[in-house]
Amino acid sequence: MKKWNCELKNPPQKITVGTKLQLSCDGEIPTSLGKKNLSIIFPKKENAYKLHFLKTLNIKEGHIDLEVTSYKTGFFEGSFTITDGLESFVVENFSFQVDSVLSKNQQVKPHGAFGPWKEPIPFSYFLFCGLTLSLFLAMTGILFYRFFQRKKLKERIATRLQGRWPSKIFIKNLRRLSKHSSHYISDLEVLFKIFLENLFCIPTLKKSSFQILHSLRKYETSIYKKHSNEIRQLLKELKKMKEQKVKQEIHFQLEKTCKDLVFLLEEEKK
Repeated sequence: MKKWNCELKNPPQKITVGTKLQLSCDGEIPTSLGKKNLSIIFPKKENAYKLHFLKTLNIKEGHIDLEVTSYKTGFFEGSFTITDGLESFVVENFSFQVDSVLSKNQQVKPHGAFGPWKEPIPFSYFLFCGLTLSLFLAMTGILFYRFFQRKKLKERIATRLQGRWPSKIFIKNLRRLSKHSSHYISDLEVLFKIFLENLFCIPTLKKSSFQILHSLRKYETSIYKKHSNEIRQLLKELKKMKEQKVKQEIHFQLEKTCKDLVFLLEEEKK
């Protein structure tokens, strides 16, 4: 292998890690030594990156200038090889010293155990962490609450239906109502809401029409898109009529509307 003589050209008084240096070498130049993808290889692995190739500054017959740097501190004396993967040459009797970027008075001290904190932490940091944790706990609590509420509702509905279709329960209870009662429309409204609860497993009693439709859109999107207007209109009529005295003909009309919608929704659900 060819042997070359190399030296650092005009090096600074103090070479530190990362300092860009010019390495000038003289010798018999390999015929195919490339200008790029050169690397510097040391015989001992612990000396790797003592010198690292950056770029070729000048190359001509018998001479080459390279820009290099060092990524390791300490003193080096010995040999290394410069190669492009195909051609290479050896540099012997080369020595240089690389110092730390820090001065002697700035030597890095090893960290002890972390904490207690020596620097005060801003109050806003604790406030932000507290709010984030509170929001997370609140959202988790709400999700768990809704999950268990829906689970209990399903259990109540299963006990109430006992394997029967909600329309059968609705018709059975409807027959028990007296059309001559002053509370007939209020009772009809309750029966219709119970039917919706049984069919779609959504809370309806003591809920407004807006809340009922909101739950329907969440759990039964396709039915909501098809029949939300009809459900909204019927609930609106029932609420309006129960607050005033109406003729018995109105009772029959609302009852028929309820039954038609009950069978339509149940058919859709099937």
